[in-house]
This record gives sequence, structure tokens and C-alpha cells, in this order.
Amino acid sequence: MATIREIKSRVVAIQKTQKITSAMKMISAARLARAQQAAETSRAYGAKLTEIFSSLAGGIEPDVNPLLSARERVRKLDVVVFTSDRGLCGAFNSNVLKQALAVIGERIGGVESISVIPVGRRGRGQYRDQAEINRL
Repeated sequence: MATIREIKSRVVAIQKTQKITSAMKMISAARLARAQQAAETSRAYGAKLTEIFSSLAGGIEPDVNPLLSARERVRKLDVVVFTSDRGLCGAFNSNVLKQALAVIGERIGGVESISVIPVGRRGRGQYRDQAEINRL
């Protein structure tokens, strides 16, 4: 049976942990708001770039540049997987890795080789060995 002193120390420890957790939540909320604002401000820039490139590509004949011609078959596929290095975003990492596996699963039959380029600690852990992809 725990003594009153032990119970009081546990309560104090839990209160301190709650304060730390709430401070972490406030910091992450501020960072998220800042990132969302940056994404919103760059949206107009991206739309204008898309418009410019569309008008440029529309005026060029596909025979002039081989990069603009349509390809019949893709032989090699590189999948770049961006994951996080830090914690508190497990759902993000999980969804990114699931989507990468879905893309690889869709393309596995029609492609000669698939290579995965993981960016971020979680992605490197998932795709540590390229042989794992070859077994799919």
C-alpha cells in the first residue's frame, strides 16, 4: 500500500507532466498555424507557375523536345517517400508509407525496376533494405 507521501509525489509528477504536454501542444499549434499560413501564401505563386508552364508547353511541338513527348511504357520507377524525422506525427508517416506502398503495388507489374528513395528517419527505417521492395 502506497503511503500518503508517495501518492502526493505521484500527483505532483503527473501535474508536471500535464504542464509539459500542454506546453508542447501550444508550440505545435503555433508551428502548424505558421506552416498553414506559409502554404496559403504560396498557393497563388504555384497557380501562376502552373499557368505559365501550361501556356509554354502548349505552344511547343512535342517533336522538338523529347521530354514533352508522350511515353508508351515506363521502364524504371523511382518513388521518393518524404517522412518526418521527429515524433508526434505518426499518422502522417503511416499515411505516407501506405500511399507509397499503394503506388508501388499499382505499378509493380508494368515496370522493370522500382527504386524507393526515402527522405526522413521514418522512411529510412521502413525501406532500410532495397531487397524488401524487390520481394513484393
